[in-house]
Amino acid sequence: MVIVDPYIDTLGQSWPREKLDRLLGDPTVMRLVEVAIQAGYASDRSEWYPARTLSWARARYRREESAGLLCVLALRFRAIGLDPFNAGGFAE
Repeated sequence: MVIVDPYIDTLGQSWPREKLDRLLGDPTVMRLVEVAIQAGYASDRSEWYPARTLSWARARYRREESAGLLCVLALRFRAIGLDPFNAGGFAE
């Protein structure tokens, strides 16, 4: 089975991997995602909590659309192995 759109944001919007990858190709977006991911880590960097990243994004943007997309971008960023604390990413 092939999953075409595995990323769903908090509003139920489906985001194709290709679109997320294009967005992550922008250095400004990538830096923002890195900061958002850092906000989601426990203080000892042992665990990453997506809910913390989402809370940080909601406080920063106030719009659920922006916060949800940023969290989905963080998930994709980690999935493809770009997060230095999650070396290798994980299987899709």
